Amino acid sequence: MSENDALLPAAVAAHQAGRLDEAMAAYTRILKRDPRNFNALNLLGMVHHQQGRHERGEDLIRAAITLAPTVAGFHNNLGNALLAQRRLEQAEDAYREAIKMQPDYAEAHNNLGVVLLGQGKVVEAMAQLVYTINLKSDYPSARNNLGNVLRARCRYGEAVNCYRDALMLRPDYVQARANMAIALLAMGKSDEAIVESQRALEQRPDDLSSILTRCIALEQSGRIAEAIESYGAALRLQPKAVGLRFHLAALTGENTFDVPPRDFITQLFDNYADTFERHLTQTLKYRAPELLVEAMDAAGVRRDGQVVDLGCGTGLCGKLLRPKAKRLIGVDLSSHMVGQARERKLYDELFVDEIVAFLSVRFEQFDLAIAADVMIYFGDLQKVLAKVGQALKPGGVVAFSVEKYDGDGYMLNPTRRYAHSIGYIRSVAKSIGLIEVSVSECILRTEHRKDVLGWAVVLRRPG
Repeated sequence: MSENDALLPAAVAAHQAGRLDEAMAAYTRILKRDPRNFNALNLLGMVHHQQGRHERGEDLIRAAITLAPTVAGFHNNLGNALLAQRRLEQAEDAYREAIKMQPDYAEAHNNLGVVLLGQGKVVEAMAQLVYTINLKSDYPSARNNLGNVLRARCRYGEAVNCYRDALMLRPDYVQARANMAIALLAMGKSDEAIVESQRALEQRPDDLSSILTRCIALEQSGRIAEAIESYGAALRLQPKAVGLRFHLAALTGENTFDVPPRDFITQLFDNYADTFERHLTQTLKYRAPELLVEAMDAAGVRRDGQVVDLGCGTGLCGKLLRPKAKRLIGVDLSSHMVGQARERKLYDELFVDEIVAFLSVRFEQFDLAIAADVMIYFGDLQKVLAKVGQALKPGGVVAFSVEKYDGDGYMLNPTRRYAHSIGYIRSVAKSIGLIEVSVSECILRTEHRKDVLGWAVVLRRPG
């Protein structure tokens, strides 16, 4: 037996025991003696991935695949490294390659379901995860992930059953319990959500999802003082958790955020996707898309060119824009929302992306940008409107709605939405060279039996 033959099992044992630095040192020694040892390359890549160095992990796993292209596990591991980098389409390709080589590879099927959900392909994700469970019934991760898909469809009761099944198979599965608490909260069962999130925290006190669920459940139960105290206690444990700090700022009136943390927006709308449209249009009597179209039509703005729907959600604006738009693009940070929009078949292209990042790489591309109740999730509008202006063609138009603020500048409300003064909007527009076409006061929605006042704003890029 060679020295490498003796070293590899010991390195794998250290790896499986979670002694990652020891495993890394052992894999590195093996590769110094044999740089073409594809097993060591793959496993060293996985250590880097597990320690957060996903790009380095990807490079090493790709090197292993070059030497041994038919090993299904290597392709699955590559998918994991790509998924961690949010390169979802490439991750999907990697998982499909693993399945092609090993059709009964349950882990790859499960991972494929996750990455499909991440792209908003909710129906495909559900079919994939059901197939995985049929392939391997005692697979707690697949049942948890199927619960996530059902939650994305707002089938909360079924989701809870999936999480319970996962916990029966693996009682210490903290993520499944945390997800069950989220589903219970979405069902309006705040007291049960508090109990389940507390149980998750007993197992993992620093679990951010469970901390947040418990705090929100306290808030929804009307226990505001307890919620504030819990947010504060959680922040003492996790002072870098900006999502918790944002929630606390909204409750206490501390306006310390110019924009919400990205994770806050993603979670908010991923958990709201299926009820989003019905709740807005029926419960809240939401009319922002119609108001913006009316404002554009009144100002003589054409809608027959290249159009981008920023924060497209489930496609409420798309229904109004599609009949005239030459090409209609939608972008939203929530993959679940994009999944709903995709099913409507209104858009020529859909992107799961943060709006500023999406616009930053686009120049003079669109004739029209519309953002219905999107700017309410930005406090400081300077950067986002500058990027919108950059992405508009000369003479292009942006139409957006904001909630009305009678003070100066903007403020963060307890609803976690921002309100803006019209003076602030005009100041920002002037500073970035956008020309006011029209501004009209309007009622955006009804909330708690009160009208929410706002502004419908139409601006034009010179040219």
